[in-house]
Parts: sequence; C-alpha cells; structure tokens
Amino acid sequence: MKTRATTLLISLLVGVGNIMPVHANERLNGIYLGVDYLQASFLDLPSAQKEEDAGYAIQVGYVFPSSSAFKHGVELEYFDAGSVKYTFPALNIIGSGNIEITGVSLNYKPKYYIDRFYLSAQVGYTRLDAKGSASYTINGQTFQQDFSNKVDDSGLTFGGELGFDVTQQLAIKGGYRVLEEDTNALYAGVALRF
Repeated sequence: MKTRATTLLISLLVGVGNIMPVHANERLNGIYLGVDYLQASFLDLPSAQKEEDAGYAIQVGYVFPSSSAFKHGVELEYFDAGSVKYTFPALNIIGSGNIEITGVSLNYKPKYYIDRFYLSAQVGYTRLDAKGSASYTINGQTFQQDFSNKVDDSGLTFGGELGFDVTQQLAIKGGYRVLEEDTNALYAGVALRF
C-alpha cells in the first residue's frame, strides 16, 4: 500500500511538473504566436453618431534570450481594427458612412518581468489601409461616395501592454495602442510560445 501511494504521489508530481506555472528564471525565449481581440476607438465627427465593430490582431514574434528580468522582443503583426459606421441624424443631413482599417506592423517590444507578470512598451512602424463609403441626402439631394480605392498611410505606432505567464508556453495579455492620429485601441489576447 505504501509503494502504491508513493508511486501515485510521484506520478502526480511529474504530471503537475509538466503544467506548472513558469517562474522568473524559467521563461522561454524564442518564437511565439499571438492573437488579440481588438476594440478600436475611431474619430468622433461633429453631429454624428458612431457605431464601432471590434477587430482582431495576429502576431508572430521572437523574444531574445536574456539572463535578466529585462527582455527584448520583435514581432510582425497583421491587424483588422474593425470598422465604424457613422450616421448623421441632425442638420438636415440624412445618411451614413463606414470606414474599415487594416494594417501590418513591425514592432519592438521590450518587456520587464516581475515574477510571472510583465510590463511591456511597444513601438512599431505600421502600414495602414483604409477604405469606406458614404451615402447622404441634403435638402432632398442624394450623394454617394465610394472610397473602395484604399487610402494607404504609414507611420509610427506606440502603446503599452501588461501580461501574465500562465505556463512556460502560454501568456495572457492586454494593452492599449495608438494606431494612428485619430484611432486608438484596447486589446486582450493570448500568446503561445514554442
């Protein structure tokens, strides 16, 4: 009976050891994949009501080896910031318009670890693609605009992130980013390390 209990205890410890949370000195470096739920806040227009739809982001990144609590990472990211629909119920303007923004970013993400928690800054170079359409009536005359020819823009983005290493392979994260002058986003997601 004692042997059986010892064997069971050893088996449990080995099994738990495979899923134990990561400790500060055991963090994995290397490649990771991430996915985020993204809620963007688009430009407010005077006399307009807006309805925003959520987006998403997908990242592939690399965290460089380091013996300290400070780590350097780079990532390539594709994001769909979602869309916004504007309606103009006032000023004798009846109509609506919508805008969609997508982009690709190359980001530098330094991280500072405190045990299993980390605080990260984010600085990146982003290429944005925006498209949209509008239809409105002013004093009985209807106008339509199609912005299906994408508007391309590029520039620096920045933000911050808080994260928690659940295990050596899995982290949960959330943060805030400025995507462009009038658009920022809150996000929450996960990262899977290899």
